[in-house]
Order: sequence, then structure tokens, then C-alpha cells
Amino acid sequence: MTHFLKRSSLRAVPGILLLLLLFAGMACTKKQAGPSMPKEKLVKLLVDMHLAEAALQNVFGATKDSLTEVYYADICTIHKLNRGQLDEVMEELRQNPLAMSETYREVIKRIDNRNQPEEKD
Repeated sequence: MTHFLKRSSLRAVPGILLLLLLFAGMACTKKQAGPSMPKEKLVKLLVDMHLAEAALQNVFGATKDSLTEVYYADICTIHKLNRGQLDEVMEELRQNPLAMSETYREVIKRIDNRNQPEEKD
């Protein structure tokens, strides 16, 4: 009789392991929330950040470090953020690739539109 119990209980092991793995996987996933900042404000912030980074492309060394701090301080002032809030928003965006992709599509459009020559009448 013990031989039968051992054998039938071994058949259930793969099913139990599968259920455990499924529940463990569900417990580890976290719902991805979008950034806490409204999308329009976030797009404007990112456009300014990218323009600042573009302005720093040909600057090197300590001068670049100093200018980066000045530019980011100005960006924070313009957008009414402190550096911690800026870092938090950027981390939220990094944690949600879908929101990042959607947001950056709009950022790219805005930057492209800035580079278009104005039409003359």
C-alpha cells in the first residue's frame, strides 16, 4: 500500500510545482504605473532636458559638469521641480518602458517641429 501512495503522490509533483511557479511569478510582477507627472508637462520637461544635453555635446571636463548643473537647476526652476523630484520622475519613466516609448514619441515630434524652418507668407 505504501508503494501505491508514493507513486501516486509523485505524479502530482509536476502539477504542484507548476502551480507554485505560476503563483510565484504572479507575486513578483508589479503593475506598471505611468509617471506621476501629467504627460504634457513631462514632454515639455524632457524636451528641455534633451535640448540642454544637445547644448553640452561639445563641452568637456569640469566645464561640462558645471554647465550641466546650471542647466538642470534652470530646468528644475522652469518646471517647478527640485532635483529629487526630477530624479523620481525619470526613475518612474525608466520603470515603465511603454510609457517611456509613448512619451518619447511626442518628445521627438516636438524637437523635430522646433527644427523645421518657419514658413514665410
